[in-house]
Formats: sequence, C-alpha cells, structure tokens
Amino acid sequence: MNRGLITILGLRLKDKSGFTVVELILTATLTSLVLAVSFSIYFLGQNMFNMGTDKSSAQENARIAADFITKDIRAAKELSADESSISNGNLEYYALMVSDGNLVKQVKQAGTVKSTVKVCPVDLVGFLASPDGMLQVSIDVSENEQEYELEFDVKLLNINSPNVPSEVGAIYYSKY
Repeated sequence: MNRGLITILGLRLKDKSGFTVVELILTATLTSLVLAVSFSIYFLGQNMFNMGTDKSSAQENARIAADFITKDIRAAKELSADESSISNGNLEYYALMVSDGNLVKQVKQAGTVKSTVKVCPVDLVGFLASPDGMLQVSIDVSENEQEYELEFDVKLLNINSPNVPSEVGAIYYSKY
C-alpha cells in the first residue's frame, strides 16, 4: 500500500495535511451565512417580543383607566362637561381629564384644585352622554408606537340624562 494515498469511499486521495484556500473561503462564507440568518431570526424575535410587551402595556393602562373611570363616576350625583354647572352648588367636586399624558382626577373646591391624583398614562380620553343614562367613554393609549383604543359605556346609577352634549375630554362631577 502506498503511504501517500488514502482511500475514502473507494476513492483514492493524496494525503495532504492542511486546507486549501478555496476550502477556507467556502467554509468562511457558509459560516457567515449561517450566522447572518441566525442573528436575523434572533433580532426579529426580539422585536416581536418588544412589540408584544408594548402592546400589553398599552392595554393594561387602558384597562386601569377604564376601571378607575367606571368606579369613580358610576355613583355620581351630578355630571357635566361644564365645570360652572357643577361648581355652583357643591362644596367639593371632581374632574377627570388627561394632563401631561396621564389620566388625572382633580378634587376641586370653589374652582380651585385641592388635590390631583395621577391614575395612569393615557393619550386621550373622550366622554359622551347617550340618551339612555349611559356615559360613553373612549380611551386611547400608545406605548412606543403600539396603539390601543378602548370604548365602553358606564351606567350612571343616579343620573338619567347627563349634561354632556358632545364628546369632551374632561368631565366634572359631584358625589353624595
């Protein structure tokens, strides 16, 4: 047997130690392609995860705002889009509105703000009364370009026809 020949699958090859330049270039190219595809898939997955997290956060903020609005105004004594109609006969009254990117509840007395509570981040809140004693509320929230809109109705237990003739961004109300 010739020591300089190796038989692989019936083929006789010369025994050479090392790799040729073509083999090295081919291996480097294939490795680069595999790495490029792997990193592309990884970054795509990371972006999808971040988008899902942002969407979830926007939905959570909208639901927190919806729960707060529902619980706070459901048992209101008076409700109006006009602050002057509420502030006349009430020592203390409340306002719900968006301020600096947050849903806020203000406690007011004689037109001056006594305290402000930031509820959660929202972009826009709209209130509109329906003829059947319901208050239609719409909430828009965005989180890193992921937008979420929530619309719902609140049954007002003590008010038959709220004074909200058109959609407004702030609402004033008093409680018992």
